[in-house]
Amino acid sequence: MSVFAVYNSKGGAGKTTSAVNLAWTAALDGQPTLLWDLDPQGAASFFLQDRRGLDQSAKKLLAGKRDWQEEVRSTGIGSLSLIPGDGTLRHWDILLGEQSHGKRLLQDWLKPLRSRFATIVLDCPPGITLLSENLFRAADALLVPVVPSALGFRTLEQIRKFLAQEDRETPPLFPFLSMVDRRRRDHREYEARPPEGFLQASVPLLAEIEKVVQPEAPRAYQRTTRTQQIYRMLWDEIRRRVDSG
Repeated sequence: MSVFAVYNSKGGAGKTTSAVNLAWTAALDGQPTLLWDLDPQGAASFFLQDRRGLDQSAKKLLAGKRDWQEEVRSTGIGSLSLIPGDGTLRHWDILLGEQSHGKRLLQDWLKPLRSRFATIVLDCPPGITLLSENLFRAADALLVPVVPSALGFRTLEQIRKFLAQEDRETPPLFPFLSMVDRRRRDHREYEARPPEGFLQASVPLLAEIEKVVQPEAPRAYQRTTRTQQIYRMLWDEIRRRVDSG
């Protein structure tokens, strides 16, 4: 497996923070790693100090008039590359709907990128949309950050039910607890005993993790910080799950 979609149909679950940190952690291992920011808000790109956006409009890229490989750029951070987010991606579903095989385009675009990168992390916008249906066909695994709350668990069940309705094989779900507030007893209890099917590693609610803008490369990615240790544990567990099949 090489393509991991960090996805949740609900916003505010820590998708972008986890996508960037996991991509960085993979890159620290020396693997050629790509972070693809699919969100029109471009938060992952902003996190990595990329303010430029796409060189071509999404309309040209989705229509096949330009190649997504031309949008890959170095982050200046080891082996981590980026395809940036862009405001023109706000029309994803309209543009995908105008194309034939609109549910499989992302799968096609990823094929040449798979040969270039050992790991590809997709930072995905929320919602169950035509873009998310592309994700369900293109990704090797869905990494689902879940805030330990009734609404968070309900959203996960909705994702599971939607995937169960698909008439094709869908990627495995790797849910993990996110934004765990250790001041709260219920959060601590869930962290101590994650629900069935969840990864054991979790992401706590820490100001250090949420601090996304630095004058230099973000501090979150230094090996000695708590943030790097947290995402190292999460990434290592993901890889073990993948390797065990």
